[in-house]
Amino acid sequence: MEYSLFERLRSLSIHGKTLIYVTHRFGYLTKRADRIPTMREGQLVEQGRHNDLLKLNGKYANLYKLQAEAFMLDE
Repeated sequence: MEYSLFERLRSLSIHGKTLIYVTHRFGYLTKRADRIPTMREGQLVEQGRHNDLLKLNGKYANLYKLQAEAFMLDE
């Protein structure tokens, strides 16, 4: 559902316009975003693209890993 909504909004977007998505889920949208601002207690602590933020190993990376762990199966 999230993927189809994102693709529909992208197809409707007009060149030169900005779409802002607000989400707490790390998934398809965050991997495709041009800029991800990461907030903590109302303050901007990091911003960048998904892969760049993972390389920083900061707040975004910690939150991403925490959420990813919830979806991993126990072996």
